[in-house]
Amino acid sequence: MRIWSLLAAALAASLMSSADAAPRSADARLRALYSAEWSWREKQFAEDENANKPVVDHLPKVDAATQAARLSHWQTVAAELKTIPHDQLSPAEKENYDVYKPQLEALIA
Repeated sequence: MRIWSLLAAALAASLMSSADAAPRSADARLRALYSAEWSWREKQFAEDENANKPVVDHLPKVDAATQAARLSHWQTVAAELKTIPHDQLSPAEKENYDVYKPQLEALIA
């Protein structure tokens, strides 16, 4: 039984390393970008009433340093978004891109 676990782990590691070596598709890059940014954003702000998670016991930080850090983060994400070729996206991810880009622009503004 243990040998199968070791073989499965080795196969998974091999697949991950070969996937990392191959160029990622525009769809995969976009999904990774907006997924990471959303995860980061959820940590920045208090939960709302409709969230499935417990409401946090504090308000989000709004001091100048935190606001500057958020702005910098969103500017970095927007710059990365510009490197993803829109014409290489699938129709579904084109739609996600077209919604996400102005959302980032609004957050930056």
